Amino acid sequence: MQFVESGFRCDTHTFSEQQKRCAVMLYYDLYDKAGTYASIEDMFRDLASDQLFIQELHEVVDYLRDRCSAPEKADNSVYKEWNPLRLHGVYSKAQIQAALGLSTIHRKSPSREGVERLKSIKLEAMYVDIIKKREEGSMTAYKDYAQSREFFHWETQNRVREGSREAEAYRNGENNMLLFVRQQVEHPDYGCRMGFTYLGQVTMKSIEGSKPMQIVWHLNTPMSEATYAFASQYKAIG
Repeated sequence: MQFVESGFRCDTHTFSEQQKRCAVMLYYDLYDKAGTYASIEDMFRDLASDQLFIQELHEVVDYLRDRCSAPEKADNSVYKEWNPLRLHGVYSKAQIQAALGLSTIHRKSPSREGVERLKSIKLEAMYVDIIKKREEGSMTAYKDYAQSREFFHWETQNRVREGSREAEAYRNGENNMLLFVRQQVEHPDYGCRMGFTYLGQVTMKSIEGSKPMQIVWHLNTPMSEATYAFASQYKAIG
């Protein structure tokens, strides 16, 4: 990461839009809530003064680079000019929200739902857990799964019915849809929270049903075999 390599001695005023978003992603890697700093410049100034932290971060970054096996590619969405996310990369939800502008260092997105929209740029992010932990008393078992490496079956939130404003937005392709999937919330062996694989922009192939509606998305770029291996299965636990 260029920030680490420079020891955080960067002129933040010259950052590109993509670099600014990377900086906000870093902020949420380090801090859990918004407002710890008034600006990215202030954060970088503090980080640059801690040489031990910089040395340790260098070691962590080198270690993660050596272990990274995600077949990352260039973004294929209409936001690729500024979107720092790499296609097929794995990210936490906080990183995704920062990258897409859903969170800033002054405001963290409160969204805990499976979809999140940024109306000003017609962006809609879909966060999908293939294996779901059903809430107590819930009778809904959402069937979200990969039909193939190019097609993904997804169910809307339970309130979305045929003829509704949301249904028409999906049918007419009003928003640019970005798909993120993970196997489940917690890793089955290690207990840590799992990251989402970014599958890029998708377009609608078919839509039917009501409350919830079933949509099949066509992936502009096929998912990897490793992702398909877990995304082609679905079930609810609990």
